[in-house]
Amino acid sequence: MPLEPELRAMLTQTITQAPYTGQDAYGVPTYGGAFQRVARVQLRLERLTTPTGQELRSTTYVLCDGDQPVHLKDKILLPDGSSPPIQHVYQAEDPEHPGVTHHFELRM
Repeated sequence: MPLEPELRAMLTQTITQAPYTGQDAYGVPTYGGAFQRVARVQLRLERLTTPTGQELRSTTYVLCDGDQPVHLKDKILLPDGSSPPIQHVYQAEDPEHPGVTHHFELRM
């Protein structure tokens, strides 16, 4: 289910996403074909705690539509040219359509 027009209007920036496909023989990550998607990127300092108790610092918040999946190992190129690792992915469910992704929130 696509975002409501009012929310979609807030997605004023473009990011590039390359889906993680695995590792080469040397353990270097490999990625599939990159594609662009609209998003909202905000600089925001947050502390995150992983399920194992490790504390991380997130400096970037990204909101994007739920039309394409996002995974922790994917590579995201931000509008400023940086590509920080994804530290957390929140997949929000559409409240009117259970089981359908409404949007993704990334902490990088």
